[in-house]
Amino acid sequence: MSKPAKPCSRCGGIKDEKRQGARYCSSCRIDPTFIELQKERDMLAERQKATKYRRQKGIQPRVKKINDDGLVWCKSCNDYLSPNKFKKRGDRDSQYESLCKICHKQYHHENRLKKVFGIDSAEYHRMLEIQDYRCAICRNKPQSRRLAVDHCHKTGVIRGLLCTHCNHKLLGAAHDSVELLERAICYLESPPAQSGVPVPIHEEYSHKKPRNTR
Repeated sequence: MSKPAKPCSRCGGIKDEKRQGARYCSSCRIDPTFIELQKERDMLAERQKATKYRRQKGIQPRVKKINDDGLVWCKSCNDYLSPNKFKKRGDRDSQYESLCKICHKQYHHENRLKKVFGIDSAEYHRMLEIQDYRCAICRNKPQSRRLAVDHCHKTGVIRGLLCTHCNHKLLGAAHDSVELLERAICYLESPPAQSGVPVPIHEEYSHKKPRNTR
C-alpha cells in the first residue's frame, strides 16, 4: 500500500500525478529562466539605486573606460585622452590605468609628501613660491625633476626645497655639518697651496659615521 502524496509545500494544493515525489506542484514550481530574469532585474535595480545615490551626493556618473573612438578615460582629468598617455595595467593589453601618466605621477608625489614629510601639495607649492621656483642654495630651476624636500634627519623639521645635487651631493656629503661647510669656505677663500697655512680647525670633526662599539 503506497503512502498518500504530500501536499505542495508552497500552496498546500494537490500535486500532479506524475510529480507525486516533487516538493511543489506545477503552478508553484520555479522555472530556471524565471530565476535568471529575476537576477537581472535585481542587478538593474541595484544599478539604479547606485545611480540615484551618486546623483544625490553630486558624484560624477560612471563613464565608459574606453569610448567608441578608442580614447581612454582619466578620472583626474575628467576627459578622454589618447591611449599612449596611459600605462598598461599588468600583462593585459586592453587594460589601462585609471589615471594618465601625468596624473599618476602627481598622485604618487602627493602621497609621498603626506606619508614621509607630513605636508600636502599646497604647502609644497607655498615653499616653491617663496623660493621663486628655484633651489634654495644654487638658485637653479629644475628642468626634468621636482625640487626635493630637505629636512633635518634628527628633528624632522622641513628646511626648504633643494635640487638633487645640493640635497645629496652638498648637504648629504657634508652630513649636515656646519663645521665642515665652514672649513670648506675657508679652504676656498684661502687655499693651503697658496697661503702656506693649513685650514683652521675650530672643532674636530670626522665625516665618517661613528662605529658601533658593541
